[in-house]
Amino acid sequence: MINMPTQNKNFFILVFFLLSCEGSKNNDDVVLARVGKKKLFFKDLPTQLNGPNIKKNDVSVFVNSWVNDQVLFISAEKEGFLNDRVLKERTEKYYKRSED
Repeated sequence: MINMPTQNKNFFILVFFLLSCEGSKNNDDVVLARVGKKKLFFKDLPTQLNGPNIKKNDVSVFVNSWVNDQVLFISAEKEGFLNDRVLKERTEKYYKRSED
């Protein structure tokens, strides 16, 4: 097997999906990434990445970020960080400051 960085593999997979679906009229149901039971659909891309002038590198960066966020969230959930009292208090303080 060819040894290449994970980011390059993800980019090639994304390009393959985008190019293979290029001819279809409705890309909304195209799955760009999957982590556990969560799926990122083409329709979930931000509007600036969902237009006719899509930059594949920008889409790749967004998909990689989404995958990383999902993996981190699942790991935090498994370790019990979502129920941590200190983190909940800090989150509440952060949101209160944002509202001011």
